Amino acid sequence: MKQQLGIVFSIIVVMVLGVGGLRGSIAGQEAGFTIDPDDIGGVVSGVRGPEAGVWVIAETHDFDTRFARIVVTDGEGRFVIPDLPEASYEVWARGYGLIDSDKITAAPGDRLDIRAADPPNRAAAAQYYPAAWWTSLIEAPPADAFPIGDIQTQAEWIRLIKGDWIRQQYGLAPMRDLHPDAPAFAGLGLETTLDVLNYVRNAGQYAEFGGFTDFDRLGDVGLQVFANWIDDIRGGAIPEPPQRPQGLERGIVVTTWDASVDTAFSHDIVASDKRDPTVNANGNVFFADWHNDTIEAVDPVRHLSTTLVVPTIGDRFSVRPFTRQAGWENPSLTFGNDVMVQDYIAPGSLAMDQQGRVWVAARISTGAPDFCQAGSGNPYAEIDPTDNDAKDFAVYDPVTGEWELVPLCYGNNHPTMAVDGTNKVFVQGGNSRFLWVDTDIWDQTRDPEAAQGWCRLFFDSDGDGLPNYDAPVDGAPYGPQQSLLDGSIWGTVQMVPGRIIRLSLGDNPPMTCVGEVYNVPEGGAFSRGVDVDSNGVVWTGLAGSGHLASFDRSKCERPLTGPEAMTGDHCREGWTLHPTPGPRMANTGFSSDFHYYNFVDKYNVIGLGLDTPLVNGTNSDSLMALVDPATNEWVTFRLPYPIGGLYTRNMSVRVDDPNAGWKGTGLWAANDTRAVWHGELGRESRGLVVKFQLRPDALAH
Repeated sequence: MKQQLGIVFSIIVVMVLGVGGLRGSIAGQEAGFTIDPDDIGGVVSGVRGPEAGVWVIAETHDFDTRFARIVVTDGEGRFVIPDLPEASYEVWARGYGLIDSDKITAAPGDRLDIRAADPPNRAAAAQYYPAAWWTSLIEAPPADAFPIGDIQTQAEWIRLIKGDWIRQQYGLAPMRDLHPDAPAFAGLGLETTLDVLNYVRNAGQYAEFGGFTDFDRLGDVGLQVFANWIDDIRGGAIPEPPQRPQGLERGIVVTTWDASVDTAFSHDIVASDKRDPTVNANGNVFFADWHNDTIEAVDPVRHLSTTLVVPTIGDRFSVRPFTRQAGWENPSLTFGNDVMVQDYIAPGSLAMDQQGRVWVAARISTGAPDFCQAGSGNPYAEIDPTDNDAKDFAVYDPVTGEWELVPLCYGNNHPTMAVDGTNKVFVQGGNSRFLWVDTDIWDQTRDPEAAQGWCRLFFDSDGDGLPNYDAPVDGAPYGPQQSLLDGSIWGTVQMVPGRIIRLSLGDNPPMTCVGEVYNVPEGGAFSRGVDVDSNGVVWTGLAGSGHLASFDRSKCERPLTGPEAMTGDHCREGWTLHPTPGPRMANTGFSSDFHYYNFVDKYNVIGLGLDTPLVNGTNSDSLMALVDPATNEWVTFRLPYPIGGLYTRNMSVRVDDPNAGWKGTGLWAANDTRAVWHGELGRESRGLVVKFQLRPDALAH
């Protein structure tokens, strides 16, 4: 705790001093707009004069990986792209209500006058809108049309269709072009858009357009809704334009690096230890490439990426692959009949420990170790035995370049480090279960049995403080995150209505492990991500309805144990729902965005305040920060180029230089789509690492 508070204090001091120094230098520029020798600056203007709130993009291929830096113009159309490495850049302007300007070749130190380009029509301008604006045109069945089949409510219908959005952004141009007149379907004899959708749902190794697997439960009604959406767009339907960046958003600097290959499926990113964002300063940023059984190490200082193959216990090909390796019905529009991915290990999620090691959740073995099984004498297995084929941990040490393999009894994705003063790494463990590995014990013993434990969640049904093994908590927790307040572990259950789940380890786990559940009030559907702020308040992104919800257990007025607590509906007063920015789907109050996960910036790394909660705008190339819960004020960190380049599943923060103000910090994310080639760059796309920084204004150097 003292260590963490020290980190918080030092970062606050640095941010204040850093911003104060910048304000002084900006004040000196008021009489004349200046740029440094390593900046590119200038003005964007058009027929109406200066263009405020548009992006200016500088891109180069001079390094090992494609590199771009993007800024926003101020109210007078002025911009400064700061601190560019020496290279030749193409520079252009992009903004809502415009089409891209001509590209200008430039170098650091150049001042540019960029001529904004007006679109010939509304449809041309709309091609630059994020995917969520296009999916807002989907006409869902009205609420009073339900039940439809076994789907009881509109909220459950939304959860199902967004279950397919888990693979990629569904509003991108390739999704909007799934109709019989598209060149890709010439000669196939497909007469209607519904025919095309039925074709592509079985096309390629994993049905690259998402497979529409959750549409299956909806039958022709569900798929026809999607077909109608495509036909409406062909008939001229255009979404309302997004708002240009305003206020603090005009101070955002975005930097991107390509990484991995053209089939990359990044599933998570990590830049530092979440408990101490100064760990791994200026080091590699890592993402797990699910499709290619690797992790990618991106060096943001030297602008290069390195591919690291995740090792296995035994033969890699003895592990069951995540994606089918043969047997698809129709050829992929992009890859034909080729086997495009071999995801046997399927590395999914990452955590960084206090030593800077990367803990990767991956399939590195078959079957559970003997000590996980009944009769082994392991105290955890006596209560909850398994022979499950789970994801394990592969641990990479960037200092030595070596791997260690840690077999687990239960495991899955989203590992996170403990905040209770220990160095445990927690991971979700399937149905109603969390597992952990004590990294200190592992380092001392290299004994996976001694280092790990797990708890299945059971209710305290009678208030005696102990679990009732006849009353299991239902639902697979997604998460987890630990509370600094009391050491409890929290996760979410992906259901309608949303649900969060709590585990108290007690004094003697597993015998004292007790579970609790809390249902999101009606209207807040389909919870996914989870994080806990410094005050013990739980935050969860509601992917269905489009809220960032907070839950404060200290506000509960009813008993937290006993029969009523087992319903999950006993503490509605603990919830507050904050609507997220962006459009809603037609005929519904539900967001057309997709909130895959969320995050709390406990240490004010970004510069928006301690414990600022963020949520992923996964269908809109963005991360959204709730800067004032009382007024529902948001700051949106958006990637405008490439379109479809930031399907986010997680995020990470890091302090590279505590003495450099905003320049020494970063908010990191990756493009975590399963189909990178559906983005703006097409087959030239690779995995993408994105760094956001927040400077005082658009002209800060």
